[in-house]
Amino acid sequence: ENIRRYVENGGCLVLTYWSGYVNESDLCFEGGFPGPLKDIAGLWVEELDGIPAGEHNGVSVRDKTLGLSEHYKAIYFADLIRSNSAEILATFDDDYLAGQPALTRNQFGKGCCYYIGFQAEANFLSDFYSKIIDQTEAHRNLPEIPEGISVQRRCSNEREYLFIHNFAC
Repeated sequence: ENIRRYVENGGCLVLTYWSGYVNESDLCFEGGFPGPLKDIAGLWVEELDGIPAGEHNGVSVRDKTLGLSEHYKAIYFADLIRSNSAEILATFDDDYLAGQPALTRNQFGKGCCYYIGFQAEANFLSDFYSKIIDQTEAHRNLPEIPEGISVQRRCSNEREYLFIHNFAC
């Protein structure tokens, strides 16, 4: 419910493959994935496909509004995504996933939800999160961190990234 309120009130949520697969007891959600986040993401995941080590599936960016490069690689995992209301920003290039969504964006209330349906190489993640940070004007100043919240700082390519995880019940 906190995630729902956050996005409805204008927040930007990024989900990836494996998001919304299990509940707090590590039991799979019934009715498809990403579980209770399906309406926020505007999609459901029909299947998760493994990509053998050393191989990849191409990802072509169709939507230029984020300013991403035209091509990236999906490694290890790729979701077979069925969009309900999500806008398709990038698609897979190869195999039975060719033409299927790889990256989506869904408007939900005043905010939006991005879904990355593949394990991405570092160059995609750097490009994507840099653009999201710039567009959302994410602030780097944090208030006092409450109990159950984990904050990790990582630096790459002269940029600082903060990863904030909520482990509170």
